Amino acid sequence: MIGFIIGAVAGAAQYWLLSRFAGAVTRGAATQGEATGGAATQGEATGGATMQGAAARGAAVRGAVFAAVAGVMLPFAVLLAAAFFLRDGLLWAAIGMASSLVTLAVVRFVRTNVKKGEIAKKR
Repeated sequence: MIGFIIGAVAGAAQYWLLSRFAGAVTRGAATQGEATGGAATQGEATGGATMQGAAARGAAVRGAVFAAVAGVMLPFAVLLAAAFFLRDGLLWAAIGMASSLVTLAVVRFVRTNVKKGEIAKKR
């Protein structure tokens, strides 16, 4: 059962990393003007890129790359460690990781759609 707990914690960490990556990608598209059709920053709107804008984009890219790599490598590392140290808990670690990811995704979907009013409350 310790494998399930380890898997659930790793799944929650993976969900956080992947949601951070998705947020960085969607924010990057909006701030660069790809989604809105406009200029990326005030510096680019006036004809020259500012150093602060370039540094901020560089930090966002590094954060997105880290979140993507860590989000993909985390399950491999956890399952590999479980295979070597908790052979009996390997299946439970995988089940805990998958259930944590699915549960957190469903909760976030419901919360965002209730806030938008797309899911009507039955009276």
